[in-house]
Amino acid sequence: MVLNLQRRGLGRLADIKTHLDCSHYWYTSTDLGYTGEEVVRWNRYTALLYRNGIRLNSNADKLIWDHSPDGCPSAKSLYNQQISVLYSPTVFWWSKRLWKWRLPPKIKCFWWLAIQKHILTWDNLLRRGFSGSGYCVMCKEDTENTDHLFVHCNFTKHIWYLMGDDHSCAHDWGGLTLAENFEVWARCHPKFVHFPALVSWTIWRVRNNIIFYSHRPSVGTIIYWISRLCGYYPALETKIKKYVLTHNIPVSTILNIGTFDGAAQGGFCGGGGTLTFSDSKSYHFKVGLGEGTNTKAELLSLWALLWTAKHLQCEEIQIYGDSMAIIDLINGRTDLRNMALEHWYHRTLSLKNSFTNISLVHHYRDFNVTADKLSKEALTLEEGSLLLKEISISDTLWVPYRIYYM
Repeated sequence: MVLNLQRRGLGRLADIKTHLDCSHYWYTSTDLGYTGEEVVRWNRYTALLYRNGIRLNSNADKLIWDHSPDGCPSAKSLYNQQISVLYSPTVFWWSKRLWKWRLPPKIKCFWWLAIQKHILTWDNLLRRGFSGSGYCVMCKEDTENTDHLFVHCNFTKHIWYLMGDDHSCAHDWGGLTLAENFEVWARCHPKFVHFPALVSWTIWRVRNNIIFYSHRPSVGTIIYWISRLCGYYPALETKIKKYVLTHNIPVSTILNIGTFDGAAQGGFCGGGGTLTFSDSKSYHFKVGLGEGTNTKAELLSLWALLWTAKHLQCEEIQIYGDSMAIIDLINGRTDLRNMALEHWYHRTLSLKNSFTNISLVHHYRDFNVTADKLSKEALTLEEGSLLLKEISISDTLWVPYRIYYM
């Protein structure tokens, strides 16, 4: 039709408009002398113009960008138009809800990738050209992919069973994929919809720990890590405290729990930690460590934790720290390399051996936020100054001690 109009010398819309009784109209087929099939085509064309509200006025013509509401071109509208043409993404039910969870961004990003099977499990690495065994390091029974690692692995199933039983929300993962099981879980446990993300995040960290450090934590340690995460990020409807000392492991199985961490900034060191006893008493401590490196800060923080536990007449304790180097050193897995710390090394070993029952276990920084916070606060303390506070009693003050460890 447009070519037909151009052959008649009517190349512009302005050439086929008319005004009647101050109203805007398009020419009719009779005005243009159309007959037969041309009448039908012309009527369709003018109906299209009317339906889209196209009207002409006396203003000058201008270019209009159809893909923007205001008619002005922009980089965003061009991007959206190209994406809509080249790629039409599937919108999942969790696509927007996930980002509103009160979880660290790294856990939300991990869970986003895991559900879509984009994390770097062995199947994805092999497709990218990497060489490796390809089997699951957790169970060593099958090839590793996202669904196997987080759902079908026998080791993972055992973790899910223990955590579900401990939190009264057991779920049979069955033979479904991770995404399908997550949808079932969300329907059954709306208040704990984020729980699979916390468990899977811990399993992912354990898997990486085995691959890169050849260290396999015990099942009890993994359960403890997950319980600490669930303590930091409980049910979505509840108010979350930034630092939570309670956990969901039965007291009879953990005895007394201690955590430690060291910090070094600007050449000065500080240490801090927590103690939670089986009688529900909890303590915080922070200690000034003078000048030194982060390794010194971690080692002396462990020493200060042991000293504090002895001062509080504790004979059995399970200690957690995020410094694998110090944990392996004190457990005898590695040798001391920095001989400047030899004195502290032997003092710490001697203090450790004075306990009736003691174990040192590595855990990740995600579970050590309180000790990390206390160690940074201790950077301004005088060397040898230790502050102790019982937090299970409200409105208590820091009790100062002077420790002479040289």
